[in-house]
Amino acid sequence: MEKVTEAKTCTHCSANFDITDKDLEFYDKISPVFGGVKYPIPSPTFCPDCRQQRRLSFRNERKLYKRKCDLTGKEIISIFSPDKSYKVYGQSAWWSDKWDAMEYGRDFDFSRGFFEQFEELSRDVPTISMINYNSENSEYCNYSLNLKDCYFAHWISDSQNSYYVNIWNALKNTVDCMVVSMIENSYELIWCAKIYNSFFCLKCENSSNLYYCNDCIWCDSCLFCSQLTNKKYCILNTQYSQEEYALKKDEVLSNFDYYYRKYKELYLNTPQKNMYSINAENCTWDFLYYCKNSKYCFDSKWLEDCKNITNSWWWKNAYDVYWLIMWSESASEYILESVSILWYRNVFCLNCDNVKYLIYCTHCYSSDNLFACTWLRNKSYCILNKQYTKEEYEELVPKIIEHMMTSPLTRGDWGGFEWGEFFPSSISPFGYNE
Repeated sequence: MEKVTEAKTCTHCSANFDITDKDLEFYDKISPVFGGVKYPIPSPTFCPDCRQQRRLSFRNERKLYKRKCDLTGKEIISIFSPDKSYKVYGQSAWWSDKWDAMEYGRDFDFSRGFFEQFEELSRDVPTISMINYNSENSEYCNYSLNLKDCYFAHWISDSQNSYYVNIWNALKNTVDCMVVSMIENSYELIWCAKIYNSFFCLKCENSSNLYYCNDCIWCDSCLFCSQLTNKKYCILNTQYSQEEYALKKDEVLSNFDYYYRKYKELYLNTPQKNMYSINAENCTWDFLYYCKNSKYCFDSKWLEDCKNITNSWWWKNAYDVYWLIMWSESASEYILESVSILWYRNVFCLNCDNVKYLIYCTHCYSSDNLFACTWLRNKSYCILNKQYTKEEYEELVPKIIEHMMTSPLTRGDWGGFEWGEFFPSSISPFGYNE
C-alpha cells in the first residue's frame, strides 16, 4: 500500500495532488549519478494534468503547412508554419550528409539560465519538417511509418489507402478512424482491432460486417447491436436467420431514424463495463491490456510499474510520459517526464529514438550520454551539441545541474528552479491552436 508523503499544491493551477513513498522511490532511482554523487530529481511542482499539458504543448500532430526547405529551396509539407523563424529541412535533406548538427554546438554560459540557452540552440539547429519514414504518396502524414497512398494519417504505420486516421497500425482502405489496428474496408471506427468491412463502431474486435455496433467481439453481420460475443445475424441484439437478417436489414435501413433511436435506447439501457481492461493487475485506469502495477494510465499495453502514461506499449518503470511504443517485447525502462522517447534511462526528453542516458534532449537518435542536445544522430558525451570526452562530460554535467538547482524559472512557469522541470511551454515552437 502506497503511503502519501507530501500533500502538494500545483504551482500552475492550484490543484491539490499527492506524492507517495513509491513516487519518491522512483525519483531516487531515476536521478543521475556522476562521480559517485547522486543529483536528486525533486518531486513535481505541477499536478499530473498540468504536467501532461506542458509536455503536449511541444507536439503538433495535425496542423500542416507548405513552406520552403531551408537547405534545398524545394516546397515541402511541414508542421512548422512559414512565419516561424526556425530552419526547417525536408525529410530527405535533413537525413542527408549535407549538414552537421554539431556545427551549432556551443559552450554552456553559467551566467544565464539553462532553458534560455536551450531555446537558442533549438532555434539555430535545422529541424526536420515532420516525422514520416519510408512512405509513398503520403506527404500529408505526420508521425508515420511505412505508408502508401494515405492522407492525414497521423501516428499510423504499415497502412495503405487510408485517410483521416489517427493512432495505431495496419490499416487498408480505412477512413475516419481513431485508435484502430488491423482494419480493412471500414469507416468511422474508434478503439477497434481486427475488423473488416464495418462502419460506425466503437470498441469492437475480431469481427466483420458490423454496422453501428458497440463492444461486439467475434461477431459477424450485426446491425445496431451492443455488447455481443460470438454472434451472427443480429439486429438490436435480436437473433435472426441469415435470410431473415437480410430482409430485416433492408427494413431497418429504409427507416433509419426510427431504428437509430431504438439503438440509442439499447445502448443506454445495456449495462456498461466500468472500464475496458484485460489482464490488468493492480492497475488504473482505462483501456489497459496486459499491464501490472501501473497507476493513472490510459490506452496502453504491457506496462509494468508505471504511472501517468498514455498511448504506450512495452514499458517498465516510467512516469509522466505520452506515447512510448516499443514494437517488440524488449521493454524499455526508467523514463521520466518525456514524449515519444525510447530505450533506457532518459529524463525530460522529447521525440528521441534508440537512446539511453539522455537528460533534457530533443529529437536525438541512436545516441547515449547526451545533455541538452537537439537533432543529433549517433553521438555520445555531448552538451549543447558540443563534443566532449567522457571525463569532460562527467565533470561538466554536474556543474550544469547544480547551476539549474539554483537558477530560477523566469518564463512560462510559476516560481521554482529549472532542475526537475520539463521544458517550459514558453519555448515551444508551436502555438496553442497547433
